[in-house]
Amino acid sequence: MNVYWGYGATGKTNLEYQHLYGGKSFAWISEFCAKTRFGTVHLTGFKNNKKWWDLEVTNKIYHKRIDEDKVRVVSNTQRKLCYILGGMNRSFNMRYVQIFPMNYLDPDLEARPKKRGQNTLSLGTKGLKKYSQLKYANTQAYFSAINNQSGKCKTGILEPMSPKYYPKDAHTICPYALSNRCGDTYTSINRPLDEWFQDQRNIVPFKSDLQEYAVKFLDGFGDFRRDTKWGVDVIEALKDDPKFVYDYLDYNIFTVPRIHAERFKQYNIEFEYFDLDKGDYKKTFDLSRQLSRNLDNPVIYQLRNTKKKKEVREKYFILYDIAEKYLKSRGRKDNRV
Repeated sequence: MNVYWGYGATGKTNLEYQHLYGGKSFAWISEFCAKTRFGTVHLTGFKNNKKWWDLEVTNKIYHKRIDEDKVRVVSNTQRKLCYILGGMNRSFNMRYVQIFPMNYLDPDLEARPKKRGQNTLSLGTKGLKKYSQLKYANTQAYFSAINNQSGKCKTGILEPMSPKYYPKDAHTICPYALSNRCGDTYTSINRPLDEWFQDQRNIVPFKSDLQEYAVKFLDGFGDFRRDTKWGVDVIEALKDDPKFVYDYLDYNIFTVPRIHAERFKQYNIEFEYFDLDKGDYKKTFDLSRQLSRNLDNPVIYQLRNTKKKKEVREKYFILYDIAEKYLKSRGRKDNRV
C-alpha cells in the first residue's frame, strides 16, 4: 500500500483528485475514521480557466465502534458536474470553504463566505448523537453523523483509528492525523508510528523548486499564520519583524521535512521521496492518467484569474525577489535529508 506523508502545502488534495481521475482509490486517515474515495470520470471540459468533470464517486467510511467487535463500513455514491479544483486554497468541491482573505497576491479573489444551500441539512449536536445509533446504520443520516466525527468523536462511540482498522482496498492512504499540521506546531508528527508502516511503501513529498515553495508560503502567510496582527500582509510583517517571517519560512520549508525524515529513522521505516515539481504521478502511483500538478496552486490561480493583473503580477515579483533573498541567506538548494 502507498502511504503518502503529506504535510502543509504538499498537494494532498491534488493527489486525491489525481487518484479519482486516474482510476485508483484514495483514503484519508483521520482520528476516528478512514474515508476512501473511488471515482469514475464520465466527461471533462474547461470553463473560465478551470477544468470541470462529470464525476461519479463512491465514498466509504471505515470506523470501529466501541459496541462492536468488527470494523463497520458505510458508503454512498454521488455523481456531480463540477469544477475539479475550483479555487485557491479552498476549492468549490471541498467542505472547508474560504471564509476570509488568505492570500497576499489578491486577497479579494473568492474570499467571500459561501452560504449553505437552502436544502442542506446540518444535524447538530443532538442529531449526531441520535443518528449515530446502530438502528440508523443504513441511512444517509448515519453516514453524515459518522463523517462529521472523523476528527473529533463528539458522541464517544468511536475508537481511535489504528492500522488494524485501515481499509484493505485503498491504493494510497494519507495518514492525515499522523502527518499534518495541528495549529501552529506539528503536534501530530510527535506521535509514535506503528510497525505496520515498516511493510508499506512510504512516500514523502518534497519541492525541488524551493523558490516557488517559498513564494507559496509568503503568499499564504495569512492562512498558515492566522494568529498574527498582519493578516495577509506579509510585506508589512517583513518590515516589522523580518526574523518572524524568516523563522516561519524556515519551519515550513526546512524543519518539517527534517522532522519527518528523523521520525522515520527512529521507527526504522524506509521511505522514498516524490518531487512535487517534477515527479510523475501516473508512474509513481500507477494511475491510468494524470491531471496537472498545478491544478490547486493558489499562486498560479491568482495570476490567471485576478481582475487586477498588473497589480498582482507586481506583487508576485516582489514575493519572488524576497524568496530568492531568503534562500540565499540560508545557503540551501534542497530540503531533503
